[in-house]
Amino acid sequence: STSATVDPAETMGTRASCTIALKNSLDEMAGIDKNIIARTDPFNSGTFWGKFKAIFPYIFGSEVRVYRGYVGGTFDVEHYTIDDMAGPDNRGGFSFRCVDLLKLTNGDSSQFPAASSGNLVADITSTQTSFTIQPSGIGDIEYPASGRIAVGKEAMDFTRVGDVFTVTRGVLGDQKDHKTGDTVQIVGRYDAQTVSDIIYDLITNYTPINASHIDKAAWDSEILLYQDVLYSANIVKPEPVSRLINELIRQAGLIFFVDVEANKIVLKVLRPTICSLDLDENNISGFAQRDEQRKRISQVWTYYNQKNPFLKINEETNYFSALITPTSENLYQTEQIEKVFSRWIPEGASSVASTLNGRLLERYQIAPRKFNFSAFRDLPLTLGEGACLKHRALEGAFGTVEEAPAYITSIGRGVADINVTAQEFKFTEAGGNDRRITIDYSQNNINLRAIYDSIYSTLDAAYTVEFIIISGVIVGSVSNELNALESGDWGGILTPTLTIQSGGFVVGKGGNGYTPPALPIPPENDGGNALNVTHAITIDNQGV
Repeated sequence: STSATVDPAETMGTRASCTIALKNSLDEMAGIDKNIIARTDPFNSGTFWGKFKAIFPYIFGSEVRVYRGYVGGTFDVEHYTIDDMAGPDNRGGFSFRCVDLLKLTNGDSSQFPAASSGNLVADITSTQTSFTIQPSGIGDIEYPASGRIAVGKEAMDFTRVGDVFTVTRGVLGDQKDHKTGDTVQIVGRYDAQTVSDIIYDLITNYTPINASHIDKAAWDSEILLYQDVLYSANIVKPEPVSRLINELIRQAGLIFFVDVEANKIVLKVLRPTICSLDLDENNISGFAQRDEQRKRISQVWTYYNQKNPFLKINEETNYFSALITPTSENLYQTEQIEKVFSRWIPEGASSVASTLNGRLLERYQIAPRKFNFSAFRDLPLTLGEGACLKHRALEGAFGTVEEAPAYITSIGRGVADINVTAQEFKFTEAGGNDRRITIDYSQNNINLRAIYDSIYSTLDAAYTVEFIIISGVIVGSVSNELNALESGDWGGILTPTLTIQSGGFVVGKGGNGYTPPALPIPPENDGGNALNVTHAITIDNQGV
């Protein structure tokens, strides 16, 4: 067997696995072979594993339990699922390869959104607002009564009766013509949800994994305490659930793996290492360390607030916003730029992007070290746990031992000892109570509280909330009866700050003035309000 490898705030890591090798033989398979009564000589009618494989060809994904322990003692139980089987071979061998249950999130098992089968009965123009799909009856079988669909490279909001769709065109881009047979694909949507809610939905509704493997209350508590950001995305074609979860793990800063003994999926938020255990030469041996130069980062460029989900996710021009954060001092000879393309970080969430960039730089501006060592089997180590390494090989510039905070990333359990891998982890709180929201492109009719609630799930008096309208941006209005910008209701908790930078504008819609009789445009009243304040707010107006 091999331990899972935890990859903190990067990916789901690698799967825990075990291989079970067995010997084949003649067997009557009493209690297993349903055809045993029909066999004249069941014992000599083939081998156990030959018949087993024919009787149970669909065993993949079934649960396997491995018991470890000593006669007369307590046994540990590890939980896996069957991933592959081989044999029987000419030597009578047969084997199962088993992995932890996160294997079932891969694209060959699980995709989000589920693929849709409906397609257009006839061509439709770029202005048409209704159409019918085929095959007959597929609407009621696969599609909800309302929602969002993708036809070709156009997204539409719809309501449906049977196979007939009534649509609002071009909700995420331009309206286009479409041909007979074009697929009508349901769009997977998450709108201002916590990362625990999103991953829970992906796993329980779009993979074979049962909800019993998730302690949702523990997930929610962890997110509420340490990661109250809300994420949004439109997924316009089926993608592997594992890919989507890996994106969230990195961007939300998560530790995510399966505890094969508890048979639970663990979700933790990355935070400053709390050393629950000191490891030194009294309890470890065979210590080794290696610098991981490939992980070094000197600049982080995060692109967020995606424009068009039909374009490639790694196209820089496909994002409204970007935040570039260099390290304060790069002592290396070369720059190492890390680019993050986030379809999940929403509009205005500059402080979320800043926290992400700060976390990556703090961890990787100096190449982190990978540690390997052995310890007695009864040392109470668990995956994803913080530990402090204190070994004579960890020398500073003055030759003294410098403690290295690390996360335990894998544990290989032998008969008497364990082989441990840990990754150095340098990280303090990035962002703190800063809730900075940037309005960095022109738009109409903004409510500041509504923007906040689309990014964060909690509000506390300790928070500092600042809205910045950057130079060159215009906040306007579509009507002189609507306010261009509203403070919103903050419930008396705090006083947010609005900073309008030089060259930024908050302007109400002007009236039309005199309308010549020849033009069928009704005259409007006076221009509308630029700003409506219904809650205390501090305004630093350097613009207009």
